Amino acid sequence: MKKIAGFIFRTFLLTYVLLGVFAYFLSDQLMFPYQSSSYTDKLKGIEIIANPDSSEELTVLFRPNSSSKQVVLFFHGNAEDLGHLDQQAQIFNEKGYSFISFDYRGYGLSTGKPGEQSNYQDAQFFFDYVKSKGFNNEDIIIWGRSIGGGVATYLAEAHEVRLLVIESSFTSAFKVLTKITLFPFDRFNNLERMKNIKVPLLLLHGNDDEIIPAAHGLQLFDAHKGPKEKVVFKGAGHNNLWLIYQDLIMRTFSEFNNTIGY
Repeated sequence: MKKIAGFIFRTFLLTYVLLGVFAYFLSDQLMFPYQSSSYTDKLKGIEIIANPDSSEELTVLFRPNSSSKQVVLFFHGNAEDLGHLDQQAQIFNEKGYSFISFDYRGYGLSTGKPGEQSNYQDAQFFFDYVKSKGFNNEDIIIWGRSIGGGVATYLAEAHEVRLLVIESSFTSAFKVLTKITLFPFDRFNNLERMKNIKVPLLLLHGNDDEIIPAAHGLQLFDAHKGPKEKVVFKGAGHNNLWLIYQDLIMRTFSEFNNTIGY
C-alpha cells in the first residue's frame, strides 16, 4: 500500500512540476497567439516608431481631437490589432476624445515577440509618448480590454492618471483556466495590483462572458479602494460588448468621467 501511495505521490509531483515548467516557459505563446496583420501602413493615424529601449519597431495608432484635452490610451485584447480599433477610434473622436493605441510586439506591423514583461516595457514607452504629445497625467484615460487589462493596471499602479477603465479582463491570466492559485507565479496579476490602485475605476463586463467570467471583473472591482463604478451588461459575451452596448458604454464612460474632480 505504501508503494502504491508513493507511486501516486511521485506521479502527482512530476505532473505538477511539468505543468509548472510548461506554464512558466510557454505561457506567453499561449496568451499571445500570432496572427497576420489586419491592416497596412495606409490606415489613418498609423505610425511605426522605434522603441529606444529595445531593438523593436512598434506600430502606434494616434487619432487626435484638437478640441479636447483628454486622451484615451487603449490596450487591446490578444486576438486583436490596431486594424480592429478603427471604428472605436472614430467613436472616441466623435465623443470628444483623442485616441491612441499600439500593437504589442509581433502583432500587426510591430516586430518582435509579445510577452508580459515586454508589454510592460512598451506600455511605459507609450505612456511617455502620450506625454510627449502634450497630454498631462490628469488628462490621460487608461483603458484595458481583456489581456490589455493587465497592461492597464500596470500603468495605473505606477502613474496617477485621470481614470482607469477595465473591460472584460481577469484577476490573473492563469486563473482564467485554473480558477485557483496552482503555482507560486502567475501572469498579469491584476487583482494584486488593483489593491494598490487609487485612480478612479470604471469596470465593464458582460454577464455572459464565455472566456473570462464576470466574476473576475467583480473581484477586481471589490479590490479597488478608490472612486469606482461598474456595469455588468446583460446578455453580453466577451467579444460582442461593443456590438450590443456601444451607446451605453460611451454614455456610462462619459458620465463617470465627468464626475472626476480635476
